[in-house]
Amino acid sequence: PGKKGTKLATQVPTTEFVTESFGNARTLVNPNASRFGKYTEVQFTDKGRLYGIKSFDYYLERNQV
Repeated sequence: PGKKGTKLATQVPTTEFVTESFGNARTLVNPNASRFGKYTEVQFTDKGRLYGIKSFDYYLERNQV
């Protein structure tokens, strides 16, 4: 992969970790309950190389995050 693709490939797991750190909460039933929904779109060039990523987070229960 190109330099940008390699950089994106290492940044994506980091951003996922941060989002989940703020989006999960402890409940009586589940010690790690997710309080959000996520839509991720991975973008590729015409040659099939990783070009970019769009991530949309939907906070469903804001008062409990």
